[in-house]
Amino acid sequence: MTHLIICQTCQQKNGAVLYDLVSEGGSREGLKITGHECLWSCASACSVQIRADGKCGYHLGGFQATEDAAAALLDFAVEYNLSPTGEVDFDLWPEGIKGHFIARIPPLL
Repeated sequence: MTHLIICQTCQQKNGAVLYDLVSEGGSREGLKITGHECLWSCASACSVQIRADGKCGYHLGGFQATEDAAAALLDFAVEYNLSPTGEVDFDLWPEGIKGHFIARIPPLL
């Protein structure tokens, strides 16, 4: 199961709008979308984490609460979910995801 976690307090609640847009974007097999109160990356708001057991995770930020950003996050999450390691070939990254990566988090052992 891939978890897409969206900060709901970013940019004076724009994170909550981004969360709503992603949630309204439709369900994807193997993807769980949740909101969180604060991901402590206010300088890079709106922020998101994507992770799954046994895979590297990612912390992303600097998104606007738009339908394009929501679609890019969902498209990347689908590719991430299909990857056995969590690594997604750059050629498969949606344009809207490029430049938003803050950290790559190693998988928990």
